[in-house]
Amino acid sequence: LIGENGAGKSMLMGVLAGSTSYDSGDIRINGVSVNQSSPRESLNSGIYFIHNDRSLFYNMSVYDNFCLSMRTKNNSVTSLGIFIFSQKPKKQLDFIRKNYGLLDFDLKIEVKLLYPMQILELELSRAIISGANFIILDEPTTGLNDIERNRFYKTIIKLKNDGYTILLSSHEPVEILEYADHISVINDGKIVLSYNIGNISCSSDAHKDLFKAVTGIEYEKRYPKLKLNIGKEILKTNNLSDGKNFFDINISLHSGEIIGLAGLHGSGTEEFMKSICGLNPITNGSITVNGYTTSVRSLKDAHKYGISYLTNDIYNEGLIKDKPIYQNITISNLKKLYFKKHRDLCLSRNNKYMNLYILSKNKELSFAKNFSNKLRIKNHGITKPTYTLSSGNQKKVLLAKCLFADSNILLLNDPTCQIDIASKVDMFNILNSLLKKGVGIIFVSTNLSEMKGMCDKIYIFKKGHIINETKCDKSLNEHFDCLIQ
Repeated sequence: LIGENGAGKSMLMGVLAGSTSYDSGDIRINGVSVNQSSPRESLNSGIYFIHNDRSLFYNMSVYDNFCLSMRTKNNSVTSLGIFIFSQKPKKQLDFIRKNYGLLDFDLKIEVKLLYPMQILELELSRAIISGANFIILDEPTTGLNDIERNRFYKTIIKLKNDGYTILLSSHEPVEILEYADHISVINDGKIVLSYNIGNISCSSDAHKDLFKAVTGIEYEKRYPKLKLNIGKEILKTNNLSDGKNFFDINISLHSGEIIGLAGLHGSGTEEFMKSICGLNPITNGSITVNGYTTSVRSLKDAHKYGISYLTNDIYNEGLIKDKPIYQNITISNLKKLYFKKHRDLCLSRNNKYMNLYILSKNKELSFAKNFSNKLRIKNHGITKPTYTLSSGNQKKVLLAKCLFADSNILLLNDPTCQIDIASKVDMFNILNSLLKKGVGIIFVSTNLSEMKGMCDKIYIFKKGHIINETKCDKSLNEHFDCLIQ
């Protein structure tokens, strides 16, 4: 099931899984009409739904989460932890590991400490032991790198060969074309295209045609990289270390330049980026901004030096979901919204007058609406709470928040994750306009093709060290994948 952000993919899957009510129509399983009024009824009908934002207990162990999906003797799903220890899950674990190669790591650790691929493995394992034969996955490859995607699809093919039916949603038509038997394209809540893959060759132009059908963009134009003259050095790290995740890192960023940090999960790229903006303390080395050695110990310090950070964690670090969309966009740069300044409206404790600033609501709405249009944020009004948006559109709000800060150094941690292809191209064009103004960008992505398509230079990380630095030119494709491997 392919479609852009807000097209209705998650809503349709939620209806099938019993988590979203529907107004009309009919759902049939094996020819029998069913009423999916709750997730439990759906699960008892043999349907297991793996949500985009996952449905796990993150403060519990992998083992406990695994056991909660086991069936009791009367074939119903475990509902209380009291059943867990009487179920003896060793057989199921052995089966999962032997047949699918999943959960081959320590099951005593808490879920919140897992990498995205390990979380997905846990979800797939829960689906298998739940007794379901129809597995729904909502954008399952979000946050996975290329190698992990290949591992995931090998598991999916194995499940398919074992008799499972798989429905997965994505906004990556090329990826889906390679593995699916049938494709449906959804737009504004309607199926606009549906066909069997049949004997279509993935090496033909079929993937380009599907790409254009879904996005309206030519396949060759998905990475609109500009050739710009690189300016002066604006950021440099000197033997930067945090003593745990990365060691003696030296990088250089110039104005008008995009540099990429490539590496597998655990290589240190994310922690290194967080150290530059003060979210991860450093134990050794220094950071130089515009020629001056700086001390960046918090996001406030980073903002002072013109550094903005876009997190890859929308739910815990990115947005205030109960607040309106426009406030989430503008909160990163309230000074831009000052309407007037009063010096005599507020008195401090030491009897000195304080400055009191008043924000312009009209400015705030105007700026937010402009970013909403630029990034194609599908919404029912920017005054609505942010939680009403799809996960992909929430990611766009987070990106708008980062761009609104007007910083000259952007640290983007997997910025295109969960964003549809048309919006990715829009985002890349916005980044191009910033590069023209002299902004420098550090880019981390799980999508290696994006890094090759948009970056000027890539640093490759392994176990906290830079093992290679390479320029992005025509010769890159010949050896880049080998270096990552």
